[in-house]
Amino acid sequence: MEIDVEKAKAVKLAFQMTIDGIGADNIAVKLNKLGYRTKNGKFFHGQSIVRMIRSEIYKGWTVANRLKGRNKTQ
Repeated sequence: MEIDVEKAKAVKLAFQMTIDGIGADNIAVKLNKLGYRTKNGKFFHGQSIVRMIRSEIYKGWTVANRLKGRNKTQ
C-alpha cells in the first residue's frame, strides 16, 4: 500500500483539528479552503470527515478478508 503524501497531509490535518476539538463541518470548510479534495475530487463535507476519522485504514489498521492487522507504515 502506497501513501499519497498530499492526501496524507489532509488526513493528518483533519485528525489534528479533531483532537483540537473542531467539529467535522468546520474541518471540511477548512480543508476545502486549503484546496484539498476527496479521493473523488469533490469538496469535503462534514460526513466525509466523520467517515475519515472513523476509518480503520487511516488509524493504521489493515483489513483483509475480515481479519485485522496493524499496519506498520507511517
